[in-house]
Amino acid sequence: MKNLNGMKNLKVHTLALACALLLCAANHASARPAPQLSAAPASYAGTYHYKTYRPGKEGYDNTLEVEDRGGGRLHVTLSGSYIYKANGEETMHEGGGEGDATLRGNVATASVKPDGGDAPCRVIIIFEGGEAGVKADTSCGFNVELDGTYRSAKASAARRAAAAATGPRQVRFDRLPDFVNDHQANKTGSSFVITSVPADKVKLIKPAGRKGMFYLMLDESDGDAASTFLASSELVKNLRATDTAGVATLRVTAVLVEFVGSFDIYRSSFVTKVEGYGDDGSLLWVVTGAGPVRASMRQ
Repeated sequence: MKNLNGMKNLKVHTLALACALLLCAANHASARPAPQLSAAPASYAGTYHYKTYRPGKEGYDNTLEVEDRGGGRLHVTLSGSYIYKANGEETMHEGGGEGDATLRGNVATASVKPDGGDAPCRVIIIFEGGEAGVKADTSCGFNVELDGTYRSAKASAARRAAAAATGPRQVRFDRLPDFVNDHQANKTGSSFVITSVPADKVKLIKPAGRKGMFYLMLDESDGDAASTFLASSELVKNLRATDTAGVATLRVTAVLVEFVGSFDIYRSSFVTKVEGYGDDGSLLWVVTGAGPVRASMRQ
């Protein structure tokens, strides 16, 4: 009889403990913040202008028109005029093209067919603060230079707000060649951050011809020295172990390095950290690696 009463008491205590644990779990679950909904994709539809022309001087007068077709699909039209003087008379070269683009985050990759029937080529367009940074592959035959920072009516206020921001030196991906090639303003060995990098920039990893050094590339045609990304074997190992699915854009921390040859010098970005961001701007992962042993190297 005594044992039976003991078992009953044990069951009562066990049931009471289970109820307490369930109540505690319920309270803990209710204390968690509600899941955050992804931000609605921004619409970048509209007209953007890039104008350096002034009466009596040479310059560009270019336009980018963006149509939002939903679901991350855009249609873009580029048109440009390079105005200059020849034999005292003002004249111009004109060109452009149009095509469809896929938007990931704030970076659109477009396949644009130049006017005149040439084969389509890749154009990367980075939307940021009312601006559209246009960077076409070097193989594109538009008859006029279309690269540049195109601005909408919203751009002025956004630029003023950005100017007040503090932090490490930043350069947008489409402006990287100008940054790298400005030897006077940007010294070899300087650290900086490259923003709005297309996610596909880490799609192709190739040995750089030096032990423990690799290229991070969009594809085989991504060979412009000024926009080249170099990385250590450590960073590449960590990157290969990371699930890059769902990444829209990258933020890359790098060191400016140079390679000195017998007759020339070229500079590139040596990557020490890569951050992957989703379409809604959320940080998904961070990969790091060793920096360069030295900032200046022989070719």
